[in-house]
Amino acid sequence: MRRWEVTSATGRRAELAAIGLLLPILLTAQNYVFGPNVRVNDDPPGASFHSTYSPGQHLISCRGDTVYLVWRDDRLGEAHVYFARSNDAGQTFLPNVRVDRSPSAGNPSIAVDDSGVIHVSFASVNSGNCVFAYYAKSADGGRSFLPPVRACDSLHMTQPGLPSIAVSKSGRNVFVARSESRNDSYPASTYQIKLSRSTDGGQSFLRPDTRVCPDTWMNHYDPTVAVFNDSIVLVAWVRDEDSVNGENTYFARSTDFGATFEPPILLSDSTRPNYYIDPSIGVDSMGRVFVCFGGLSGVMVSSDTGRTFEVRPGEAYGEALWVLEGGQLYIARTIGSSDHYVEFCYSPDAGETFMPPVEPRDTNYYYVWESYPTVCANREGKVFVAWSDNRNNPQSVNDDIYCATGSMAGIEEAGRLPGTRLECSVQPSPARGPIRIDYQLTSAGRTRIDVLDQSGRSVALLFDHVQQAGRFNLVWNGLDVRGNRADCGVYFIRLAAPAGCLTRKVVRIG
Repeated sequence: MRRWEVTSATGRRAELAAIGLLLPILLTAQNYVFGPNVRVNDDPPGASFHSTYSPGQHLISCRGDTVYLVWRDDRLGEAHVYFARSNDAGQTFLPNVRVDRSPSAGNPSIAVDDSGVIHVSFASVNSGNCVFAYYAKSADGGRSFLPPVRACDSLHMTQPGLPSIAVSKSGRNVFVARSESRNDSYPASTYQIKLSRSTDGGQSFLRPDTRVCPDTWMNHYDPTVAVFNDSIVLVAWVRDEDSVNGENTYFARSTDFGATFEPPILLSDSTRPNYYIDPSIGVDSMGRVFVCFGGLSGVMVSSDTGRTFEVRPGEAYGEALWVLEGGQLYIARTIGSSDHYVEFCYSPDAGETFMPPVEPRDTNYYYVWESYPTVCANREGKVFVAWSDNRNNPQSVNDDIYCATGSMAGIEEAGRLPGTRLECSVQPSPARGPIRIDYQLTSAGRTRIDVLDQSGRSVALLFDHVQQAGRFNLVWNGLDVRGNRADCGVYFIRLAAPAGCLTRKVVRIG
């Protein structure tokens, strides 16, 4: 960004007018740029099979710069679930930790509550070759995991598979969704969606499990689950219709902690038969629900906690979805045929618009198969994308696990975003002293106000609390996070609230 020298009041006004600081500005934020790919599994590269596949693709989570990742790992000749943690925003990962204690396990899903407890669900095979949904947690940051608990009420004839997990912010309520076929209840070829519930932080699960889908004559599979305000449980899944109608994505919600579910809602377009598969679900702090899935160009959005949905069309179909406050959407997907690679898309405004997709990989590996991406982001805007690929052994299926960290390459001022009613103004600019920030919130929720430099790095945190709707103001005294006076130059005031995110440019000249 060009720097401007200010020499006099008259010259300053002319230059400010030239760069548009005296008029409303609406510029596009620069896109994400990803750093080097980091191999996460610590066994020899290309020596065995590793996979980041799970319903909903929720295999990664973060708290600040601490990143948590789980995957299926065949390094011992049998499938098992492994975990790794990074303390430095994905630049390095600590030694891998095995989660399960069974003869064979896979298809893990992860959630981290507000206290930092790590919750993992996975499919486990017992000595009788029956598959069950299991749950394990770690209260020491992933250094070790407690003995797994069976998260289903199934008998030995039951074949539950591919579980997905959601946990309330407090960590008290744990929900595990799965696809299950019971040989003793109806034909073994028919699968239904079941939900297991724990109200004691995963120490035990209530019985009986809850059936999510009402019919038992169609195949239902690949469930993904989310929770809002402890009691509202949200599940999306795929129903296999027939050879003519293909597969459709459905959604159902519970308002009583998963004890019962409302009738399912069809999310995909039944008038255009297709394969609508691999749904991923997320919910923001306002209770807005977002669902993306294969076959849909865009994202499904509910502004009433899952009662009704609308489609926001775009090119950002996806396999993995992460949602932050204000409807910031982070989506990962796979593209291509012979060169199968991962793409990342970002929407700052609840799916109204998307930035152009970018590739997290650091080299063009031709004929390398990248697959099953998973994504998360922290409140500072750093993005973490992980996937499995066979770059170390292209002639085999011995995939390794890779992770890449993305940051905004720079930042520009953004005016009021489409679909939001946020207002924010800063004055004076340019300024030699304190800068006043006036803003209006149209809904209650957590509000954060940062001062950013031109690279998007946070210089000072001015406010981070829950606020009611109304008009407010505060002052930046020109000091950075360490209490030192910030250098002269261009800065951005970023307001992040449930209704969206705005940035305003300011210039310090003394």
